Amino acid sequence: MKILITESKFKNMVNKFIGYDLSDHIEIITSWYELDSGGQRLFADGKEEFNWLLNHYGPMFLFNVNGDNYYVQPQGKEYGTLVLSDKKNRKIEEYDFLKILGIDVLGIKLDKIIDEFVE
Repeated sequence: MKILITESKFKNMVNKFIGYDLSDHIEIITSWYELDSGGQRLFADGKEEFNWLLNHYGPMFLFNVNGDNYYVQPQGKEYGTLVLSDKKNRKIEEYDFLKILGIDVLGIKLDKIIDEFVE
């Protein structure tokens, strides 16, 4: 038996599970100048490294979760998803970020969350 979940039902399910509207907590980052100082600090080589990532993998997504900033960038099947924690000042694993969001038990990939919630 197949269960069909529409986009609106998917969003409602995730939002009910975490207790807030996730789409209000995600921003698209397409420029070095859109990063705050905490975000800029994450890139050791500065603007050049950040721009290289944007040029090779596309935009980053800023997730604000409980007042902490996480920069997320899907990098394809070969490299997975880059997740940088402003608070921890380092890279974290995708699964650990899904745990922070509180949706790790749903088995949903971060790429799917970005596709559905970013407008």
